[in-house]
Amino acid sequence: MFDGSDQGIRSRLDELDDLETVTDFCRSFYDLMAHLLEAVEPEETVRLALAGLLEVELRYHQQLYQLAQRQSLSVEDLQAAGERHHIGLESVRDFASRLDEPEGAGQVLRALVMAECSYHLGRTDEVVEALEQATDLGMEHPLVQFALGYNQYALALETCTHPTGRDDEVVLHDPEGFQLLCLRAVAALEKGLSGGDLDRQLYWWMGAVLTAAGLTEAARDAYDRSASADGSPDDLGLFGEAEPSGITEEEIRMAEELLRGSFAPSDVLGLDDERN
Repeated sequence: MFDGSDQGIRSRLDELDDLETVTDFCRSFYDLMAHLLEAVEPEETVRLALAGLLEVELRYHQQLYQLAQRQSLSVEDLQAAGERHHIGLESVRDFASRLDEPEGAGQVLRALVMAECSYHLGRTDEVVEALEQATDLGMEHPLVQFALGYNQYALALETCTHPTGRDDEVVLHDPEGFQLLCLRAVAALEKGLSGGDLDRQLYWWMGAVLTAAGLTEAARDAYDRSASADGSPDDLGLFGEAEPSGITEEEIRMAEELLRGSFAPSDVLGLDDERN
């Protein structure tokens, strides 16, 4: 059985902090969940759900580290690690969903654990549902609003567009539905504005989503606010090295891949990616 005590959770977080393949966003999100434990009674079983999630994540990233030490790396090795990761996440999500209804902070914690599991499993609709439950319960932390807005935008792309078969091109098959979901995403991102370090990224993503929705004037205003906000575009390590000239299309692609958990082997393991 997993150790759901404050000390046990903190120990897992400390171990995850030492692993380079854990994104800064995930670190911050896990810290937020651990912070909720202050208001969760020691005997509540929802603690075990968080402990299980952290254990699954720790084992996965430790496996990635071990694979990186090998002289040769096969796609099969990465696929096997990914499959074990998904099995563990499925187990944690199922456990969390079957818990007796927790109260207060425990309800929020369960929703965030389920959102994180669903995110890594690629189930965007379930991520949005869980994050909306958390915000309905009063959890309007900037990180949660950022995650909700981003995943609502991702859901718009998944449900209202389809690929053309040429590179990364997509076409809209439901323009009205796409714009509505984009506006919901912008509203979620806007609720995360707090005058803190995350504002710059929130404004930038508001601009990106508004641009996708065809609302160019509003997008320009959001980009301007992003440029003048405090903090760096790379506060959460989503874009790599920030360039003085601004965020490039390649950085946007990398941000989307990192947030979705869709890593190329070279991205995951920090290997040189030789492109022609």
